[in-house]
Amino acid sequence: MYERLYQCTRDLKTEHKVLLNSIQQKLTENLNQQDMVKLINECRKVNPSKPREYYIQAIKSSN
Repeated sequence: MYERLYQCTRDLKTEHKVLLNSIQQKLTENLNQQDMVKLINECRKVNPSKPREYYIQAIKSSN
């Protein structure tokens, strides 16, 4: 789950710096699953996942 949160926050635009700072402050090594899901959902509100087809194509086209 940390990887999913990392991927979402990595792609945040600079206009969402406040959200990134908030997530960074809440993040700990022993975060429970429910709190981790909340952070991921906060991030996904401003940075939604790409469609499944995007990821399928990306995987197929990688060398």
